[in-house]
Amino acid sequence: MIFSAFCLATVRAQEADRNSVSNVDQSAEFPGGRKAMLKFFAENVVYPEEALKQDIQGCVRISATIDKDGSVKNVEVVESVHPLLDAEAVRVVKQMPKWNPEMMDGKPMSVCQTIPVTFKIPNPVNFGVNEHTVNDLDSKPEFPGGIEASKKYIAENLIYPEEAKRQGICGRVLVVTGIDRDGTVKVLGIEKSVHPLLDEEAKRVISSMPKWKPGIKDGKPMRLKTTIPVNFGVAEHTVNDLDSKPEFPGGIEASKKYIAENLIYPEEAKRQGIRGRVLVVTGIDRDGTVKVLGIEKSVHPLLDEEAKRVISSMPKWKPGIKDGKPMRLKTTIPVNFGVAEHSIDELDRKPEFPGGLDVCIKYLAVNVKYPKEAAKRKIQGRVIVDFVVNRDGSITDANVVKSVHYLLDEEALRVVKTMPKWNPGILDGKPVRVKYSLPINFKIPESLSAR
Repeated sequence: MIFSAFCLATVRAQEADRNSVSNVDQSAEFPGGRKAMLKFFAENVVYPEEALKQDIQGCVRISATIDKDGSVKNVEVVESVHPLLDAEAVRVVKQMPKWNPEMMDGKPMSVCQTIPVTFKIPNPVNFGVNEHTVNDLDSKPEFPGGIEASKKYIAENLIYPEEAKRQGICGRVLVVTGIDRDGTVKVLGIEKSVHPLLDEEAKRVISSMPKWKPGIKDGKPMRLKTTIPVNFGVAEHTVNDLDSKPEFPGGIEASKKYIAENLIYPEEAKRQGIRGRVLVVTGIDRDGTVKVLGIEKSVHPLLDEEAKRVISSMPKWKPGIKDGKPMRLKTTIPVNFGVAEHSIDELDRKPEFPGGLDVCIKYLAVNVKYPKEAAKRKIQGRVIVDFVVNRDGSITDANVVKSVHYLLDEEALRVVKTMPKWNPGILDGKPVRVKYSLPINFKIPESLSAR
């Protein structure tokens, strides 16, 4: 079985391109363009049978280098869904034909691309239900006693798997359910999976439901498909339901300050260069108690554990209020390890080299020292360096995101790290940490090329 929905995104710092001294003549492109790319994926991606069986779906992000000759190299997963899907995404990207390479100043260049491959389980053609939607009907299907009664039934009959509790697995499973003409309930599949342990229990409890009152059209009962949410460790209310939202003592800025002051960056993670943003699923109880429910976005076990520790240590919050009563609520709290808090597009004023772009170009021209070995071997090109401009304008976390050769990469990093403090990015009148991308062009000077 072959199924694929595909989209392509180029890992390119747009701000960096605007600041570039040289322009890209032509971006790297799959032969024939995007439509040809879509067709290639549709014809070559094979959905793993075991993944279909387990209802595993999602978007795998692949990083690959498009070399100067257009060949696809250095294929690796940068955002995983499941080993089954990851392996298939890597396999098919490695099979790609040669691309049209990126051209700069009339010469082919190596470039890094991010290719998202989306695996979505298609709806079977026949679920044993008709083509009617809820909005087509004269009266909708209904659990005996209505929506609140259905929530109560699920809450009273759901058995939270102990192993899932132990691992801190939580979330909302969406169960695709058929309501037959006689009101019989039939589980048709999973629209949104959390984990096999939770998925199976969600299917079990929905299958155990009593008969519903069926939907009616023109006086006749109709088969209909609907989706039923089953919550595991998730609050019944969302932030938008509430009259007042839960709040850390002192507000958002105070919560950021608390995390920054109490976070202990694991030394081993620093040594390995591991960084990123962990999203911690957090429950705020009626008395404001903070409870870690799980990890929505993982970076690495070392960072995940520290993120959970610092969130668990938080003082009580002001709880969310609905109809004058405190409510349990789930929220997601980001914990940053060596990453910027904001993207450049969010800012009121972008970070800037002191004196502006022209002064920055002059600084690079004066301070970049062309490696003699690179000149001797005729190595040149554009290195793109990412770094964080901190609230005080200092530069940290510099790393190469587009490499040419290690000799040029090292020099680009050296000169970025020796830069003076920048004017920081501004949001809502306050300086913020933000990631910035800077291209550094290496063209062999005549004084060296003549040697």
